[in-house]
Amino acid sequence: MAKRKSNTRTTERKVNITPERVFIYALGVGAVGGAIYFAREYYLSLKAQRDQSGDMSTANASSNTKSVFNFFSSSANDSFPLKKGSRGARVRQLQEALSSIIGAEVFRKLTPIDGIFGTGTQNALRQAGYGLTVDEALFNQIVNNQPTIVFNPQDLAQKLYAFANAKDSNGVMTILRQIKDTTQYSAVNQSYKSIGFVSKTIVTHLLDQAFVSDSLTKERIKAEFIRMGLKLDASSGRWSLSGLAGFRDIITITDTYVIDRNKNRIPVRKNTILGDEQQVSNGMTMFKAIDNSMAVVPSDHVKYV
Repeated sequence: MAKRKSNTRTTERKVNITPERVFIYALGVGAVGGAIYFAREYYLSLKAQRDQSGDMSTANASSNTKSVFNFFSSSANDSFPLKKGSRGARVRQLQEALSSIIGAEVFRKLTPIDGIFGTGTQNALRQAGYGLTVDEALFNQIVNNQPTIVFNPQDLAQKLYAFANAKDSNGVMTILRQIKDTTQYSAVNQSYKSIGFVSKTIVTHLLDQAFVSDSLTKERIKAEFIRMGLKLDASSGRWSLSGLAGFRDIITITDTYVIDRNKNRIPVRKNTILGDEQQVSNGMTMFKAIDNSMAVVPSDHVKYV
């Protein structure tokens, strides 16, 4: 009976081990087991020599055994460039500096200060306006807290919106150049759409409204969008994020209705932002709502935001 209970406990423990844990667990057991084996063999060898010569102390053997364990357990690697997978004192210094730059509360949500360079540290670097690897020069700049541009989506969105409304093309270009990729564009765009009475995306507001008649500025803006990684469908004129569906928000211009996938007819009031246009066919526009559900609306009852 005692043996059966032991097997049950073993089974219960196995159920809770995910494939990832199994791999890490097995790797850990293998590493420690190997270290113990080699340390034991080394110790026995030393003991044999001591027994033969009589001039080697147990203390020395113990010291050498510890050095073997230290060798196998050592995993610190904070040589430059620091990148995902690095760990050690320099990584901790980097994390402490980034925490000071982007704010301790923001940093804490991304990763603890633990000396391990993981995805959270990468995201902290991105928020601080840096790349994903850190060479020695950049490390010194960051840890010495030298002036830097902190990526603040809300602040950039506010400034970009003000420059666009003022038709200040140089101001607009200054802000756009601070947006490095589609991830940062999405963050700024999310804040941008919350400004003003009617929601506007950056693409729609800059190209179709603020600078609609300024062809030179429009080309400069398009070049910045392409640099960020946005894609332009030449046939439809629609911009999209790389690998994602296109985005052109539509808004109702009259009281109307939408039809969902279950063919429910849902009344919608004027000036309601429906979502991103997906397809136009037979007088109806298909769109993706904020919850990713699909529906259609009469095309002549909507316009682009």
